[in-house]
Amino acid sequence: MLGVPVVGASGSGGDTGHSAVTTWLPETGTTITIASNTDDVLPEELLEVVLPALAAGEPIQVPDERADVDPAELQAREGVYTLDSGSTLTVAADDDGLVVTADGADAVAAMFGSDDFAAEDVAAHEDAVLTLLDSDSAVGRAERAAIETDLGPLTDIELAGTADEDGELHTYVRVSGQDGDMLVWYALDEQGQIGAVEYGADPPAFTLVPTSQGEYRPADPIIGDAAISVTFQDDLMTVTGSETAIDAQRTT
Repeated sequence: MLGVPVVGASGSGGDTGHSAVTTWLPETGTTITIASNTDDVLPEELLEVVLPALAAGEPIQVPDERADVDPAELQAREGVYTLDSGSTLTVAADDDGLVVTADGADAVAAMFGSDDFAAEDVAAHEDAVLTLLDSDSAVGRAERAAIETDLGPLTDIELAGTADEDGELHTYVRVSGQDGDMLVWYALDEQGQIGAVEYGADPPAFTLVPTSQGEYRPADPIIGDAAISVTFQDDLMTVTGSETAIDAQRTT
């Protein structure tokens, strides 16, 4: 895939509990060694990001540096920004930057960025969740029964987007019944069964930090095509991803 020979090895454990990976590029004599003592950043994942550039002799992509911004500027960005669909992005300032709460499937999709999951993974997870909730399996029936305990007979199940939260896909659905509605997220395991669920969940929130380029990026840097950036111009908020950009107008 890289177009050049690569020799590598990886391992973990030992007295230090570190994970490590070493890769050698024979054509250039370059050796890359990465070690980590946390599951938050795995050496293999970081190698996947930097190796193509090194093999091609190109600069390694790095996130924009975080910039210091006057708190008044952050507060000036606060408000509810509404997409054409009616979905919303609610922006609030905090000590770390901006917290954006996304309500609505397209709003959540616009804010989605992940080094771990691709768009195909998200689509498959969403389809699996909706299929499970609509199925006549024992799990599907039990899940609908649990929801109906709070909401009465179900009248609608609407997809509300998927977020990568702590390295796990959470697919949000808004379930409606005769007695009301609520937001629920599901995380499925490798067998497509419910691994985790939260009833009455809050919409997903994303923390953004200012950059030296006058934009905002996720507080946990995302490198490569999955990265998103956010800009503000007066009452207009623009979220730009690898393939699309969406605008949201401040309404309150």
